[in-house]
Amino acid sequence: SPRPIGYATGFLALASAQVAVGIAHLPSVHLPLGVLMFGLSVLALARPPRPGHQGRSIR
Repeated sequence: SPRPIGYATGFLALASAQVAVGIAHLPSVHLPLGVLMFGLSVLALARPPRPGHQGRSIR
């Protein structure tokens, strides 16, 4: 499914921007971006699984 790939790509872009802004010493952008990333992570974890999707099983 392309959806997790999109989430991972978006989060990688946000994390890269977060690092660049932190190195540039711009706390007025660095802090809100970190809060945004945390919020998006919580939303992604709180999202219920899709119907019919079992996830990985250990066999």
